Amino acid sequence: MIRYIPISKEDKKHIEALAKDETKDKTEYTGLVIRKPWGHEYVAFHSEDIAVWILYIKQGFQTSLHCHPNKKSSLSVLKGSAEFKTLSDTLEIHEGEGLLIEKGVFHSTKATSPGGIIIIETETPNNKTDLLRLEDTYGRKGKMYEGESHHASLEDEEFSDLKEFLTVENRYNKEKDIGNCKLTITRCTSEEEFYGCTQKNKDSDIIGVLSGKICDENGTCIYSLGDITKNSELKKITKPRIINEVELLKISKI
Repeated sequence: MIRYIPISKEDKKHIEALAKDETKDKTEYTGLVIRKPWGHEYVAFHSEDIAVWILYIKQGFQTSLHCHPNKKSSLSVLKGSAEFKTLSDTLEIHEGEGLLIEKGVFHSTKATSPGGIIIIETETPNNKTDLLRLEDTYGRKGKMYEGESHHASLEDEEFSDLKEFLTVENRYNKEKDIGNCKLTITRCTSEEEFYGCTQKNKDSDIIGVLSGKICDENGTCIYSLGDITKNSELKKITKPRIINEVELLKISKI
């Protein structure tokens, strides 16, 4: 299941009351692990327009209650279960489920399963300074994204099981096991390739759009950069049209 989380009036009020950093983050995160009080995260794929991050959250720990005023984001669970909170609601999400979060929505994710959780997050556009922390268990309220003192290398022994994932040029059609899921990036340059891809994938697979647009036969955009959906929904599009080429991230339960 993919659930859409829209922005609320309360979200907008808090955004207006908080100071925003409008600068563009120029840090190169490839090959780095960012240490967090709740665990760690690292970038798995990125372009100028989108970033894909892998997060590990320890059991009982949680991210800050934060929002991205200018970024659409998504979360998909690769291992374990999580409690997802907004200003007005609490949801349980499990392996194979995902959320598409409108820009400006304050949210927090807590690991509830033994051994913690692994989730994959997309952010569109790619800018880590687009962050407002409203509440935080670890004293980071109002503070910006972690600086160099929190950086570690993927080559460090502690993170030797992570390594860089799909940041090389020949990244297409290679499977990578993370948590209890397989991740694959596919490039479709034509409607025929897109159709073949959707027919080959399982209905339950989560599909994320990393570039391009997927339209209906009339040219109306249905899915664009940063969107996620189930493959079963893509198969429902009659006579799909591909704008430019599309890169698709497939998340499939093992």
